[in-house]
Amino acid sequence: MGKSISYGAIFGILIAMWEIFAGNFLHQLQLPFKGEILSTFDIFIFSYVLAKTGKRETILLITVVALVIRAFISGTFIPGAVIGLGATGTLYFAGSYFSRFKYYISGLLAGLWAPFFFGYIQLKLLGPEILQSYKILFSKIGLGTSPSAIINFTLLTGAIAGLAASLTGKKMAGK
Repeated sequence: MGKSISYGAIFGILIAMWEIFAGNFLHQLQLPFKGEILSTFDIFIFSYVLAKTGKRETILLITVVALVIRAFISGTFIPGAVIGLGATGTLYFAGSYFSRFKYYISGLLAGLWAPFFFGYIQLKLLGPEILQSYKILFSKIGLGTSPSAIINFTLLTGAIAGLAASLTGKKMAGK
């Protein structure tokens, strides 16, 4: 139990700092897919800790610690970032109940949150022109121009982050 609390506190602080500093940096650069980039790191950390400790509850503790720091201590309250972080942690936790494929399913669920939530917000705020911007971006990097390209890209990054972290965590834990 004590190890889970330690992991929850340490990795919760790490995720909160990542979200604050990397999120601000990406925002200043005006890069697309900020949510996907941030949540991929979060998924990696969640998978690593789950592989290392084997305790799903640690994911919730990490999420709560990161949310408290992100929402109240960082100095700026950004609702989208707090909602995104909370949803990523909660969906990852929900996916962790699948015993055999928990890293993949958790990564996929948590990874899907960003494009649906931020895609909806962008569509509401910026209108349908934002879809054209994404089509141009995706065609330039060779991912195709269909709306499913964004979903496939996000599924792939979430699954890769979950797989890589689970392998890393198992290797470091000697499993």
